[in-house]
Amino acid sequence: VGKAELVIFTNNNISGSIPIVLANAINLQQLQLDSNQISGLIPPELGKLTNPEVFFAWDNELEGSIPSSFENC
Repeated sequence: VGKAELVIFTNNNISGSIPIVLANAINLQQLQLDSNQISGLIPPELGKLTNPEVFFAWDNELEGSIPSSFENC
C-alpha cells in the first residue's frame, strides 16, 4: 500500500471497517469506498495523508468525523 496513489473499492460488497493500514499510503490521493457495507468510524490515522484529493464513502454505514486533511476533497 505504501506508494499507492489511487485505491478504488466502489461497489464491491466490502464489509467491516476501513483498514488503518491505508494511512501508510501517504501518497494516496484518491480513496473510493462508496457503495459497500463498510461500518464504524473513519480512522483518525487517515489524517496522516498529505495530499488527499478524492474521498468517496457514501452508501456505507460509517459514522464519526472526517479527517480535517480531507476538507478540500
